[in-house]
Amino acid sequence: MNWRIWASSSFLRHYDEAQILLKSQPQICAIAADGGHFLLKRFFGAKYTFDSESFKVLREQKSMARGGDRTLSDGEKAVMAFCYFIAQSHLKVSSNDEYAKLYFVFDDPVNSMSFDYVYAIVQTLKLLRIGAAGELEFNPKSGGPRPRMLILTHNNYFYNVASSNGAIPKSGLFQLVPGATQHSLASQKGFATPHQQQLKHVHDVSVGNVEPDFMTPNSIRSVVESMWKFCRPDVVDFGKFFEFLIDECDIELKSVLINDLSHGGKFDDPPHKAEDIVEAAREAITVVERFAQGQLKYL
Repeated sequence: MNWRIWASSSFLRHYDEAQILLKSQPQICAIAADGGHFLLKRFFGAKYTFDSESFKVLREQKSMARGGDRTLSDGEKAVMAFCYFIAQSHLKVSSNDEYAKLYFVFDDPVNSMSFDYVYAIVQTLKLLRIGAAGELEFNPKSGGPRPRMLILTHNNYFYNVASSNGAIPKSGLFQLVPGATQHSLASQKGFATPHQQQLKHVHDVSVGNVEPDFMTPNSIRSVVESMWKFCRPDVVDFGKFFEFLIDECDIELKSVLINDLSHGGKFDDPPHKAEDIVEAAREAITVVERFAQGQLKYL
């Protein structure tokens, strides 16, 4: 599999940079390739390996006959993008002294449709160290500094796992809170998740106290996701929970609308009807009434 099959536009740019460097600075590219191979082995064992000569990912030491786009799951693609993002940091420095200046920004490193690799990614973020010569290490006792990083997410499950396992210090947990004239960052060091704020917003939308806004669909998803994780963790995944609500509770959620809007859209996409979002908020509150009615009493 060629890296460029699944990579985003930014990864495509880095891939092209790597091809140029492969000819002009083969030593740097060799370090990046070693880092990529090391990371793939950490997540996948021997299943996927990186061939530095062809700049391709191999499956069980062979090229993927159907291509990576049709062979890999969404979760595997997200993890490989994560691995490549870290490994290509070697292409951003011109000397060993510059490794200390690296600043990583991870924008939702977990695919919200797959929880298969949440713990492995959190563990990697927690233990990642970069040595003075650029070597990747996953041992806090190695003496290498932990790189500076900013992690953005709207995934409550990832947030909970990362915060409860010390991947992010409590002093570094914040939520972007909208205000009347400007947004602000609110410290979340005393909270597991912003669940109560999201639940109040969804409830207020459902009863007509406030109009839905751009955050409403994601708040709806977070509220329903919380009901699944804390009340019915025996249901294997979020999609199955939607099916469970239909079959066992006679509650049909607007799952397509919720998933679509909580992940954003294109600039020229037609807007969804406000009444559809309000109806989705009512359905989400019905789920809360079914599984955790007491949470609504103190809003």
